[in-house]
Amino acid sequence: MRSSVSTATISRAFAAGTVLGVFAVFRYYLAQPGYDRGRLVLFALIAGATLLAGLGVGTRRPAVTIAGVVGLALLGFWQFVVGIFVYLAIGCFLLALLVDHAAYRSSTRPSSDSSS
Repeated sequence: MRSSVSTATISRAFAAGTVLGVFAVFRYYLAQPGYDRGRLVLFALIAGATLLAGLGVGTRRPAVTIAGVVGLALLGFWQFVVGIFVYLAIGCFLLALLVDHAAYRSSTRPSSDSSS
């Protein structure tokens, strides 16, 4: 028997792996010397944007994914060392969004027709 894996499963797994990867990088950098509240706040904001983008992919809501990606892009400028990983995560989220693009079209709400 041949098992079939849907593109939704692939994109969700890819997004979940991206979220876990970003959190692993943050865990590493938070333990480095030079820890202060500024770094913690920045990492918390980036983690929130990462979760937002991952949630958007998982629930098939492209607007939520794009909002998380824009947040990541804006926050990625502040610290270049983490910015490298943030921009890699942006690419991964956009790839996950593109892999499951047909499902995004089919899961959008129908437009309200006012002719009754």
